Amino acid sequence: MSQTRRASGALLLILCVAALCALPWLLPPGQLVAAVQMLIAALFACAFNLLAGQGGMLSFGHAAYFGVGTFATIHAMNALGGAGLLPTPLMPLAGGVAGLLFGLVAGWFATMRAGVYFSMITLALAELLHALAPHLKSVFGGEAGLSAMRMPAWGFTFGSDIEVYFLVLAWVLVSLAALYGLTRTPLGRLTLGLRENAHRLRYLGYRPHTLKTMVFALSAMFAGIAGGLQALNIEAGNYVLFEVKLSTDAVLFAYIGGVNAFLGPVLGASILTFLSQTLADITRSWLLYQGILFVLVMLFV
Repeated sequence: MSQTRRASGALLLILCVAALCALPWLLPPGQLVAAVQMLIAALFACAFNLLAGQGGMLSFGHAAYFGVGTFATIHAMNALGGAGLLPTPLMPLAGGVAGLLFGLVAGWFATMRAGVYFSMITLALAELLHALAPHLKSVFGGEAGLSAMRMPAWGFTFGSDIEVYFLVLAWVLVSLAALYGLTRTPLGRLTLGLRENAHRLRYLGYRPHTLKTMVFALSAMFAGIAGGLQALNIEAGNYVLFEVKLSTDAVLFAYIGGVNAFLGPVLGASILTFLSQTLADITRSWLLYQGILFVLVMLFV
């Protein structure tokens, strides 16, 4: 039975990947940009879910690591891209490294507390960045933000939406595979232990604070990669990336899709991104409907 389910799951996964590869030729003109945004949102949601769903640490400030990844990638595109030191397809690595480093520092302090105190610290860190960013012009470009250009590499110009789509798709698939593989490692199992009973892990000889910091940093790294993909997609970024709305979106994506299923946040991100792209043009009250959907999911699902 388990082998049958495993084979069915593998077949379904192959079909989904094939559908994603065929998507550029199935979508109407102009919709491919929305599909790219959906992929980025899916990775961001899964990065958040590593911390909140599997680790039991609810962050209200995950936009900080997304934004740091975006700006780090923009700086890398400007400083390294033109010189050919880092090709365009590898630019999100800069976002991942920046997210990891910032996540290590922020996570070390945030995980000294648990529960609502942890959530408030993460929110405070993101709001601090949001307040400082307009004044740090050399880092964040002030209120106008920063911009960059995708440079040709590996025989591709990356000037068309299709090339950007497949670049983002490749990064998202590899990142999701890495996140899934992480859940199968001893660290992944310890992450579940942090959620269930961190005190018991201490009695078993582990250091919960160190483990929490590691999980926090890894979650921030993948959020930084998502931010790097955003930089490649829109070739710009400003301090708005640190707003609480983006952090709230991560929470909504994960919980509407389901935090207990690995691909649940992908589903939530896809649904909400699609609805935001379609309903936002129809009604100004889209955020109200988004909130109603979240409440209904929390009450009845």
